[in-house]
Amino acid sequence: MTKNKKPLILFFEIVLIGILMACFIGTTFIQRIYFPSKDVIHIKACLPWLAVFALIVFSYMDCFAFGERRFHELLYSSWVSVVIVNILMLTLPFFTVLFQMDYLMIVLNIVLQLFFVFIWLLVSTKIYLKVNPPMNCIIIQRNIKDKEIKNKIEKYSDKYRVSGVYHYKNESIFDLMMISDIVVFGDMPAKERDLFARFCIEHQKYVLLRPNMLDIAMANSRIEQFEDLALIKAKPFGLTIEQRFVKRIFDIAVSGIGLIFALPIMLIAGMLIFLTDGGSPFYTQKRITVGGREFNIYKLRTMKVNAESVTGPTLAVKDDDRITWIGKILRSTRIDELPQLINVFLGDMSIVGPRPERQFFIDKNCETVPEFKYRTSVKAGLTGFSHISGRYSTRPEEKIITDLIYIQNYSFIWDIKIIIETVRVVFTKGKAE
Repeated sequence: MTKNKKPLILFFEIVLIGILMACFIGTTFIQRIYFPSKDVIHIKACLPWLAVFALIVFSYMDCFAFGERRFHELLYSSWVSVVIVNILMLTLPFFTVLFQMDYLMIVLNIVLQLFFVFIWLLVSTKIYLKVNPPMNCIIIQRNIKDKEIKNKIEKYSDKYRVSGVYHYKNESIFDLMMISDIVVFGDMPAKERDLFARFCIEHQKYVLLRPNMLDIAMANSRIEQFEDLALIKAKPFGLTIEQRFVKRIFDIAVSGIGLIFALPIMLIAGMLIFLTDGGSPFYTQKRITVGGREFNIYKLRTMKVNAESVTGPTLAVKDDDRITWIGKILRSTRIDELPQLINVFLGDMSIVGPRPERQFFIDKNCETVPEFKYRTSVKAGLTGFSHISGRYSTRPEEKIITDLIYIQNYSFIWDIKIIIETVRVVFTKGKAE
């Protein structure tokens, strides 16, 4: 974040805290007037906690990433943050802070905060974009007819404005970089990429580039000093023993609780599948998890019986006639994935990790993307970073990048954020394409 943006973000944070406090105080007085109780809420003692909880949660959920995230993403994160903050406020009696609000008033407080946070986000976004217009950028790559990078960056038009796509051998390339705020490196020879990167660093230009496996490995590296010799130490892909232990405990807890709530849904879905064609509601399939180990994944059947008996292993496509009518509903709501909680509980999968693939597709993808095999450095997941950031149709070379970024930068806190974002993705139609 540049210096000129920090004061503005600080101002937005102060306004947000003021809004949350105003809603809380207003709801408290409504309770005192219309729903009096013997316990009086100690407002002065509660407000500092509200401010601390709000700053931590809203920052953690990236609610102040104006320009970097789209409005609907910021709104979802902000609304989730409001709910989490109010849940945290209910813990105040454990800190000897008098807080006893009627449940109806808690709901009213949340509703008021959701409404005014929406207004706050709407106004703050407009002000931020007015003060910080989109940065001008150019894309340098081998094939100027390839518009993939351009089309995806243009979806974030609040932050970037693409002025053109140029071949890396363009005679005016250095002049074009000089008049741009940001230079985006697409596919090009390593020699030219290194040359352009040096030029951008020398002239104080920001650079966006598609990382390769080495770039990702080095991004989380550390410096080791041997007298006057400095070496960069990059850690291998995978989790430490401590990280695996924490992740496993979390997986057992979440999958165990999740199965209790998911069982009725799976039973109803199973009956509908059976009534559709009389076939088995569930099916198993061989998938690959950590270390290349094969396991049976459990899913609710969404296709016709023996759908691949003629075609062999084939990925589902849009308007696939093998998918039944109930299967389309189950896929769009991700209900067909619920039985995988059993796989998580048994230890074959994790709640968060790269999505499990069949050996056939791993071998096929490795032919063009050798790095694809590194996805099995950790357990396969029910959801993952590539799952929330991409689409079902995301190309293997893009999917492996997001998977390796997750593996190399894993943290328990990030897992929680991915799970929260998964809820939004479930209700985002485009993500299932």
